[in-house]
Amino acid sequence: MIVFKVMAQLVTGLVFLSVTFRYSIAADTLNPNQPLRDGQTIVSAKETFALGFFSPGESKHRYVGIWYNKLPGGQTTTVVWVANRSSPLSGTNGSLELNGNDTLTINSLIFLPMPMVALTNPVAQLLDDGNFVIREANSSEFAWQSFDYLTDTLLSGMKFGWELRTGLNRNLTSWRSKDDPSPGSYVLSINLEGIPQVNLWSGSTKKWRSGPWTGIKFSNIEEQPRTYGLRFGSVNNKDEVYYMYNTTGTELVIRVILDQSGMFKKLCVD
Repeated sequence: MIVFKVMAQLVTGLVFLSVTFRYSIAADTLNPNQPLRDGQTIVSAKETFALGFFSPGESKHRYVGIWYNKLPGGQTTTVVWVANRSSPLSGTNGSLELNGNDTLTINSLIFLPMPMVALTNPVAQLLDDGNFVIREANSSEFAWQSFDYLTDTLLSGMKFGWELRTGLNRNLTSWRSKDDPSPGSYVLSINLEGIPQVNLWSGSTKKWRSGPWTGIKFSNIEEQPRTYGLRFGSVNNKDEVYYMYNTTGTELVIRVILDQSGMFKKLCVD
């Protein structure tokens, strides 16, 4: 399944945002009551992604986000996820903390739905696929993950779609502007009525639909040239309905975004 073919225009290239970052504390893990303060970052084990506070473009507001830590040419400023996109901070005194009750807070305020299960020894870890997770220190199972709360970007391994048992809808919502990551005008989501298909919404107005998935492509999209190394998949059962792509085992750096103008774009660096 080629998720990023759901718009008529695909753009190849890589767009970088002007953001403000500071120094790394190197570790990939947050332990309870050891806050990550503004000016510090955590970096995934292979140094693929970093997490910390940033200001996009000319904004003075501060957000917690995840960005590529290393890209060809030394570029490091492409934000792929924002935690507090609707609740920015006005100063540089922010801190991200994992509390002993398994809850992530920014300046003591919960910013996203958190795990419902109690953990004995919780840790929060940034993984090399860009997923920020909460888990038991000695377990590989996630009690919570940022991959369940997409912003404007779909990364390799992210599920785009529904978890039917809980009602979780993993959709994409554009930034308001290049300086403002708060939810913008456009939402890309899977419509479960009839045969599942992808719809682009602007408010309550449907701007575009993909047509149903044929097993090879969406019916309203012309066949596109294949990109070597990408694998695509779709799931439609009583528990989940989603699409995803995967670049595991390759050197490809690919992301897809829903931009401020409502275009869904493929962005890659070979």
